[in-house]
Amino acid sequence: MRVLGIDPGTVNLGYALVESNNHELVLISSGVLKVNSKLDVSYRLDEIFNSLVEIIKLTSPIEVAIEAPFVSQNVRTAMLIGRAQAVAILAATQNNLGIFTYAPSQIKKSVTDNGGSSKEQVRDMVESILNIEKTFEDLDESDAIAVALCHLKDKEMQELMLREI
Repeated sequence: MRVLGIDPGTVNLGYALVESNNHELVLISSGVLKVNSKLDVSYRLDEIFNSLVEIIKLTSPIEVAIEAPFVSQNVRTAMLIGRAQAVAILAATQNNLGIFTYAPSQIKKSVTDNGGSSKEQVRDMVESILNIEKTFEDLDESDAIAVALCHLKDKEMQELMLREI
């Protein structure tokens, strides 16, 4: 199964295509869409949408997993991230892809066994799980990989439960 993981943002949006073949996980591609922060948010969202549609067409995922916004101290930031999430959902919907969202703590727990892990701990575990020697400098990229890994693990658990029934 080929999954596109997305860590939404209106300036930096992480994306990663991870494939699972017989429980072997392979990172196909990943990166960060960097959008000019000086642009009005509507233009940034348009650029993100068009870029995601292009990524989807180039990489042919089956499903899309997206990190849900986290509201802590800054509600404005959470709302902007929610807009980027909505654009990602729209891009996936227009390409007839399954869409799944995960809370940040669920993603961290899935990858590190600790829902309160730091972004650096998530990055380190992503590198370990995929046996990658590269250190991701941009944590939005490693977060997007973690989103995809979380989804693949969730799907695997669902399949195991169905077999037991």
